[in-house]
Amino acid sequence: MIPALLAFAESKRYPKIEPGLDLEIGWWVFLLAVALCLWAWSRAAWLRRALLAGEDPRIFALLRVMMALFTFACFWNLEPYWRFLWSDEGMFTLAEAQQRLGRAALSGWTAEDGFLDHWAVVKFFWTKPSLWFLQCSPAYVYGTMAVFFGLLFAYAIGLRTRVTGVLCWLMINSIYARNAFYLEGTDTVYRVLWFYILFARTDAAWSVDNAIRVWREKRREAKLAAGKLGFDLGLFLDRLLSYAWAGLWGWLIVTQLDMHFDAPWALALLALSVAAAEAVWAARRAKALGPRPVDRYLLVPRWPRVLIMIQYAFLYCSTGAVKTGVVWMQGHALYYALNLDHFYRFEGFTQWMSAYFGWNFFRLATWVTHFWEIGFPVVLVGVWLGYRWRHRDSTWARRARGHWRYKLGTASLVLAWAAMGIAMSKSLPYLFPLSKEGKETMPAFVTPVFNWVWGLGLPLLFLGLWGLSRWAPTIPGFRIKKLEWPAITVDAEFLRAWLTGRRVWLTLGVLFHGFLVAFMNIGMFPFIMLGGYLAFTSARPWLSGLRWADARWTKGRFAAALAPPTPAAEVDARQLGRRGGALIDARGMLVMIAAVLGLIAARGTAPAWFEAWGTSLRNLALLVAFVGLCTCFRSWGRWLLAAGAATSLLLIGVGYSDAVVEMPGGLYNDALGRGLEVVAVALGLAALGLSFVRRRRPVEDEHLTGTTFSRALVIAFALWHVGAVAAVLYPNRPIWGTWHSPARRAFGGYLRGTNNTQSWNMFAPNPPRANSFSRTVLVDAEGEYWDLNNNAYYDRPSIFWANDRMRKMQRRLVGKGKWYQRYWSEYHCREWELAGNPPPQEIQIYKIVTRIPKPNKTRRRPWDPRKQKATLHYLQTHRCDEDGSITPVMKERRGMELDDADRREMERDAEKSFREANTRREAWERRRDYGGEGPPAKASFQPMKPEDAKRRAPPPAVGR
Repeated sequence: MIPALLAFAESKRYPKIEPGLDLEIGWWVFLLAVALCLWAWSRAAWLRRALLAGEDPRIFALLRVMMALFTFACFWNLEPYWRFLWSDEGMFTLAEAQQRLGRAALSGWTAEDGFLDHWAVVKFFWTKPSLWFLQCSPAYVYGTMAVFFGLLFAYAIGLRTRVTGVLCWLMINSIYARNAFYLEGTDTVYRVLWFYILFARTDAAWSVDNAIRVWREKRREAKLAAGKLGFDLGLFLDRLLSYAWAGLWGWLIVTQLDMHFDAPWALALLALSVAAAEAVWAARRAKALGPRPVDRYLLVPRWPRVLIMIQYAFLYCSTGAVKTGVVWMQGHALYYALNLDHFYRFEGFTQWMSAYFGWNFFRLATWVTHFWEIGFPVVLVGVWLGYRWRHRDSTWARRARGHWRYKLGTASLVLAWAAMGIAMSKSLPYLFPLSKEGKETMPAFVTPVFNWVWGLGLPLLFLGLWGLSRWAPTIPGFRIKKLEWPAITVDAEFLRAWLTGRRVWLTLGVLFHGFLVAFMNIGMFPFIMLGGYLAFTSARPWLSGLRWADARWTKGRFAAALAPPTPAAEVDARQLGRRGGALIDARGMLVMIAAVLGLIAARGTAPAWFEAWGTSLRNLALLVAFVGLCTCFRSWGRWLLAAGAATSLLLIGVGYSDAVVEMPGGLYNDALGRGLEVVAVALGLAALGLSFVRRRRPVEDEHLTGTTFSRALVIAFALWHVGAVAAVLYPNRPIWGTWHSPARRAFGGYLRGTNNTQSWNMFAPNPPRANSFSRTVLVDAEGEYWDLNNNAYYDRPSIFWANDRMRKMQRRLVGKGKWYQRYWSEYHCREWELAGNPPPQEIQIYKIVTRIPKPNKTRRRPWDPRKQKATLHYLQTHRCDEDGSITPVMKERRGMELDDADRREMERDAEKSFREANTRREAWERRRDYGGEGPPAKASFQPMKPEDAKRRAPPPAVGR
């Protein structure tokens, strides 16, 4: 968060780094990471309960409904441009989309063969999956969107939610991968939130799935009470319904991908067997537990909601870190943002409001907003402190506070504070960009001020707040007529709530995004951001309001549905069919964190020969880390953990051994490497088996969801994902390149594969101070000029009630996305011809620019944005095809007659496709990733031995 306080300008030139300083700062950052890991280890008792404890599922039900409805609104807003954006008659033809946008994803696919093998399918889904890379006629695009909206409806009502959610996520990625011309920050929020919500149990409340569960469990209990339960038929049918739903969509996807599956009957038989086994086991478990009441709601894991909160903290802090230009510092960012012709909602009123409030209220709002974005991670501190204080009297909390690890954690926080301060103090001179003349721009007072504030100011502030909370003074209340102000006790909870609490930071967020909704026309962005705030709240406040409304207006008709989960579901693990709540030991967390750090280091610095075995070794090292999480510290557990940790260190250390490289005859690959694999796998399987049969600890105070192994996976995934997002969003500066670049390389593949790549540089480092519009002019066959009138400069209403994405597309066309201009022109050439006109000659693209007046020139003087001076800039001319731009496929689709030129074009396309298929097959065989072995190794040069040399034959005689 500290780098967000620094002034990062638009220039990319920075002062020259002193030799060795970047490495020294890298070591301080490493010490900071180690100190934070020690603190996490010391607070493991709180961390695992904060992540893994169960909670009311209805907050996730609200998130489910919100995501489905908002996603529907987002893509329905794009309906006028479906054909233009995604069909082969739009901006990109099918061939252009495959070559320009989907070349990497389709590297294992040809038009003749389809996908060459199963690894090609894996690469397609991991790289950039889109069904519209394979076929994208307008009818197919509209049909696919109809199916997508049907899935969103099914997800909203909670029909087979687990499968439906994954399908919605795949569809969203499929749409976004096809064309990025229209994308904005809104779409990044949707991609990220849909990934998180996949892991949440959104089906456990207010859903068809939960209604079916309650019905079948009541039916089972009735049979159990009558002594007739021998087979849980309800569970059997429920599981078959889930498998059939997943199988139906799997078959549709396989059909669309033109894949061949050899034995579908085997999967059907497996599904029947698994469903029957579950039904038999459930009946036996019910008999063993005896009759019990059926709970309407069961507790669900909390950790997906925690990850969403962390994501929001990173998001706001990152976008605030880069908004540090002179306009933000002067407080005029809101003025310029509100007066952009593409963003204001009310023309005239906006200019009047800016003239009277742009130099006072707007400046204050800009500074408050900037501070709020940078400091938003403080809300995580408030959430953490609130959780700790609520459970400080628990048995496990008192036991943890008395342990020596607790004091070590406090010392590690002090160490982290010192390491952060030293690293930032040494980095400050190299974070300010150079001026255009090459001079340093950092003021001389910056470093001393930072040192005094960080070294003395923050400790004094902390001590003052700590002393105030211990003293807990009381501010007396008062009463004026009917207005009564109660007395306030300034204790620790009061300071936490009003300095770091959600009531302050989320209220500011609601005000900020509410202002955007009221006065700026930026689509669904503020709505989806406000919807994500649900993750910061529990179900309790929402249910309290619904209970009040139910009692007032419906006379308690829905009281049962709004009641909290029964106490038994909160404390009795048997309700979920488990034998107690096994805990993840803090030492296991420490081993896993060390293993992950080691893997990151190994991936960034391993030699080239290590790459062939690198993936396998890293995975095995992670397996050994999971072993540490799964084991309990009995006598066998200590020895197994020690062996696992030693094996993990050995696997990573082999990559740094020079002696291994010099081993003759590939001894490492043939002997040592395989031996280490066998040892690691054996340890992993032994620990995994023993973790399921050992005696588990009883449930303590708060119920933990999941099994031992699933909780180990959850913590590993949470640490990995949070580290990946933090590495990507952390400001990238040359002074931090020693550790920042390897971290990005380590996480880059994962983030791209899961579509979690993100950047929050909106209005950074300064908002635009001028409006940019595009103007497209067509020159027809007769030489006449036609303005296509599709720009937002001439065609704009006075009030923008709904957002039009075309304005975003046109800004990108004349801004950073100039490479789109060719495809934009080709589209308009085709559209002119499809309208029945002769082929046009060319398309001309211009840029219209109008400047926004400076705030000091508009003080109390409103202006008319339509009277601002407009400057016209010529950008590009694109020649249209003299023979016509309509492809033979489009003509066949419309029943148009094909001429000889069209037939020759189809023959050329077929020959080109045949050649590309051969080239792609050969390239796929030579691949090194996704199961490929790479090209065959060339024979190394062997010098000829003297004894093998033969006498050279004499040259033939030449006639005289």
